[in-house]
Amino acid sequence: SLLEVSPEGRVFWSRHARLELDCSMDFAKLPYDTQVCPYKIGLYSQAISEVSIHWPLNAEAVVYNISAEDPQAEWKISIRPPARDSTAVDYIGVGTYDSVEVMLQFRRNSGSFMDEIIVACVLVLISYCGFYVDWGGDSLQLVCLLIVITQRQTVAQKVPPGQSNWLDDFLLGCMLFTLVAFIEEVFVRWAILRHEN
Repeated sequence: SLLEVSPEGRVFWSRHARLELDCSMDFAKLPYDTQVCPYKIGLYSQAISEVSIHWPLNAEAVVYNISAEDPQAEWKISIRPPARDSTAVDYIGVGTYDSVEVMLQFRRNSGSFMDEIIVACVLVLISYCGFYVDWGGDSLQLVCLLIVITQRQTVAQKVPPGQSNWLDDFLLGCMLFTLVAFIEEVFVRWAILRHEN
């Protein structure tokens, strides 16, 4: 902890803290989602008449080393300027306290999910071509179906359970299409064998 008092009466107080912050996130647009987490920092041991909290003039509210960020990382983090410098929080019967706000923005690098999208599109195309081209068996449609199921399970592990998202819905559609193509291929082969016998 560092404490400095200037002759004018200004107090500079710096202390190191490790915080675990919660943020409500909406993954509906995965993998093109951006999460904004607002945080309010306040000093509730002294009333606003005793202490006023402000971000330093011409300085970053929160310092984050963007250049050290891995370009392959799933998230890009940025600090949005606070909507206002200082707000008063009034606790009825107790007093009014000062606080400041900061917003952290997490933008997902959609490139980490592009493989799932491209591969699923290629597999749907292969399954669709199976309606017109004889691949020499129904095993290709089965392989396509299993790969799409595996992709969907991989995406489901990356988001909290129970949250619907665009990518999961897209992969579900791809899975249903490849399932129908597989069933159609099996049915056609069965009908041909029955007709030949």
